[in-house]
Amino acid sequence: MKLTCLSIIILLSVQSFSQSVVKLYYNDDWELTDSLHSKYYRIVGIDEKDMDFVGEFKDYNNDNQLLMKGFYSNNKKDGAFESYYPNGKIKSKGRYTVNNRNKQWEYYYDNGQLKYIVTFRAGNELLNFNYNFLVSEAFDKEGNKVIENGTGIFKYQYSEKGTLHYYEGNMSNMISEAVLDLITIEGKFIKGKKEGTWSIYYDKQKFFNKDEFFEADSFKYGIVRYQDYIKYGRSEEYNTERIEKLPDEYEIIFKRTESKRLDTTVFDNNIRHSDIDILLTKLTGKVFKIKNRNAGYSEGDYELQELLARNIRYPVDARINGIEGTVYFELIISSKGEVISITKMNSIDKSIDDEALRVISEIKSGWLPTLRDGKEVASKVLIPVDFRLE
Repeated sequence: MKLTCLSIIILLSVQSFSQSVVKLYYNDDWELTDSLHSKYYRIVGIDEKDMDFVGEFKDYNNDNQLLMKGFYSNNKKDGAFESYYPNGKIKSKGRYTVNNRNKQWEYYYDNGQLKYIVTFRAGNELLNFNYNFLVSEAFDKEGNKVIENGTGIFKYQYSEKGTLHYYEGNMSNMISEAVLDLITIEGKFIKGKKEGTWSIYYDKQKFFNKDEFFEADSFKYGIVRYQDYIKYGRSEEYNTERIEKLPDEYEIIFKRTESKRLDTTVFDNNIRHSDIDILLTKLTGKVFKIKNRNAGYSEGDYELQELLARNIRYPVDARINGIEGTVYFELIISSKGEVISITKMNSIDKSIDDEALRVISEIKSGWLPTLRDGKEVASKVLIPVDFRLE
């Protein structure tokens, strides 16, 4: 691989024996790139032992406009965070606790008007905090109150890249089309509790539309309003809350930056997530060496999930019957990075279980062993395989 003077990372200073502050360049998809191909950059601390983000970070666009700042602890978001619009106005502020938004957050319009005052409530760690929150006050862009003292109609809109699936001719000919979708979430709070119908509407991916029903903040049931080729006009109930009422719009950015995802149009394919210490060493002139690392996929968790999603062939019967879920597998990875065994830990449906085992079994290479004080050792790793109709 040829390295140019257009460094992806510039060493700025050393805060302590085991931590360096670096400048990272990112492309439009928040993949690590060089300065020539960059749209954003980040100033952040890197732990020299395990390559985790640590301490304060700041994200900027190439016009040096601050977009976000916050704090990391061992690669997990932990502490005060603020985000900004391109015009410099504050967009949101609050705190993360171990990667979850926690306690009070404030959201603003780009004219500076307060939009929401939100409280994320602690609960089951397996339940995303996006579900468990209340809005005490909300305003429209002109400053008129739409929620007061926890009572009123909540409405949230955002855009998201997605994939539109549809069948052409017959069920064996499924067409997939990339789209930018406008998504609307709407529901009612009464004295801080979700009440009545909460809905999510997709402008293009209409087969994801759902309604959920609450009584005094207690989820009762949900309905998928199918509008696709197979089940147009039909609906099916589900019994586990699915609608993320206030999604974290920065989730994809966080996943890509935290996994050190690389711009493969700039870097050779032989540079992988596992080589990030080598890359840092070559580009900064300072020796970085990972000493501790859990077993996992060499290109990172995000890339593993994308690979699984690309290779999954959703069983037709499960799709027709609206069956979704996550199948977990325990893999034993040898000290040489070989898969010794694969054990299914739960069951969703036979057709889904079988397909999940097929796709995880096909990934025979690219696994990294656990590192403990620089020594490679055998260990177990838990891998989820997700099946979602959305």
